[in-house]
Amino acid sequence: AGNSSMKSSIAKVDTNKCIICYFKDSDSKPYVQVLTVSGTTITTNTPVIMKNSGNLHRTSMTQISAGRVIIMYTDNSTGSLFARTIDISGTTPTVNTESGALDTTGGTWYM
Repeated sequence: AGNSSMKSSIAKVDTNKCIICYFKDSDSKPYVQVLTVSGTTITTNTPVIMKNSGNLHRTSMTQISAGRVIIMYTDNSTGSLFARTIDISGTTPTVNTESGALDTTGGTWYM
C-alpha cells in the first residue's frame, strides 16, 4: 500500500486511554485517534488528521504530561525531523503546531 513503510505509534494517555497514529491508504494522510479500554473492550473514537501534507515516515510518540503527548516524525521528502504536541481532552485529540525542522546537521535522521 502507499504508506506501508510508515510505522504506526501508540502512547498512553491515562489509565484507560491511549492514542495511536496511523496512515490511511485511502487519502495518504496521518491520523491520530484516542482508544478507550474497559476490561477487554477497546472503543475507537473519532480520528483527527495530524498533518495535511508531507511524506511522513516513522512516527514515535510518548506521554509528556497528563493529557499531552509529543510525536516525532521524519518527512521523507526532505529527510527532516519534526515534532509536535497533541493535547487530549476526553476522547478528542487536538494537534498543536508543528515545530520547525529539528537540527539535522550531519545528514538525514532516522528513528
